[in-house]
Amino acid sequence: MCRLFALHAGDRDVAADFWLLNAPDSIGGTSLVNTHPFTQDGRAFAHNGVVGDLDRIEARLGSNRAMVMGETDSERFFALVTLAIREAGGDVRAGITAS
Repeated sequence: MCRLFALHAGDRDVAADFWLLNAPDSIGGTSLVNTHPFTQDGRAFAHNGVVGDLDRIEARLGSNRAMVMGETDSERFFALVTLAIREAGGDVRAGITAS
């Protein structure tokens, strides 16, 4: 699952370290490979929410699972879309529709 963070401080500079790293409900462990946006084949993708049926996505990716560097459901879904676009000869619309 992905979490987005927003902070509005008007026209003042503020540090967000506490809310992101030190608060009791902070993000915890961070990893560059799990950070949005993800990029593949010259496209960027960011997603906030939950992607279901990861077993189906993993099965569809098969050996193409190597396209996924991190642990997120978002990157797995993006890899599925990228694979479908490749299979559609680079036709983005067809690839997204097929995903």
